Amino acid sequence: MSKQSPSADADPALKTPETRKPGRPPHERSDALAKRIAMWVAVGVRVADVAEIEGLSEPTLRKHYWVELQQGHTKANAMVAQSLFRAATHATHPDTRAGMFWLRCRAGWVEATTPPMEPRPGKKAIAQAAGLIAEGGTSWEGLLQ
Repeated sequence: MSKQSPSADADPALKTPETRKPGRPPHERSDALAKRIAMWVAVGVRVADVAEIEGLSEPTLRKHYWVELQQGHTKANAMVAQSLFRAATHATHPDTRAGMFWLRCRAGWVEATTPPMEPRPGKKAIAQAAGLIAEGGTSWEGLLQ
């Protein structure tokens, strides 16, 4: 068996400057990078910052890792919801605050609010109110009408 020399078509680094296309070599997707990108998006890092951290342009990031960009925060929300649900429904030590939070967010519960109390009237308001009702049932009734 004879050993073949590597061809320039198989490895872009072996191409001569005359045969190589100008610009950066095309990006190849990797699973390790996809997991890191999903982690960055899950914790709330902006797309522009993820691209800068990983050394990619935004168009390249969006082209090759759009699934991770779309689903990263959704998966993180699902994990937090699962943890919250487990805490709220624990068999021996349920967390009532976690349960209340879950019900407010997911079941549409709202806390009961007391109606705002009306301020107590002052002396002037009491005198005006008394003047309005004083006409009925008094000797002044005929004069005020």
